[in-house]
Amino acid sequence: MIIDNLADISRYAGVSPAFAKAVDFLLAQDLTALPGGTHEIDGQNLFYKMNWGMTEPAADRRWEAHRLYGDIQCVLSGSQEVGYAHISGMFVDGPGYDEKNDIAFYSPLVDKETYRLVLRPGQFMALFPQDAHRPLCADGPPAKIHLLVIKFLVTG
Repeated sequence: MIIDNLADISRYAGVSPAFAKAVDFLLAQDLTALPGGTHEIDGQNLFYKMNWGMTEPAADRRWEAHRLYGDIQCVLSGSQEVGYAHISGMFVDGPGYDEKNDIAFYSPLVDKETYRLVLRPGQFMALFPQDAHRPLCADGPPAKIHLLVIKFLVTG
């Protein structure tokens, strides 16, 4: 997991070729002008999802992790609290891995630590397959959020 200011994202371009393309994309765009929905940047290697929605109490949100794609989450307006835990401290909670949507849901093991981070405009969070996360949690009362999530291929 990486959390930093979006202005410093170029420091992480060496993470992977797909991450480097994501960095180039982020730095070349007016992010607030991107259209909603899901859009390819480099085919299935790199795409983004633009979301407008509401945060929710953490108790109403599920832990998740992905196998094929990492996330770069950028809050464009509002804020979100994100739960974070290493996948080794989680157990599958639900039907298992959904290959079509590259997602599995989890719950933390009783004796394992979890962390909470707040992501605000001007920051980004990069999450990898080992990073279980609980996104879109309210940082205070539930509130509107404008969130860009770039999905980059980490395995292939």
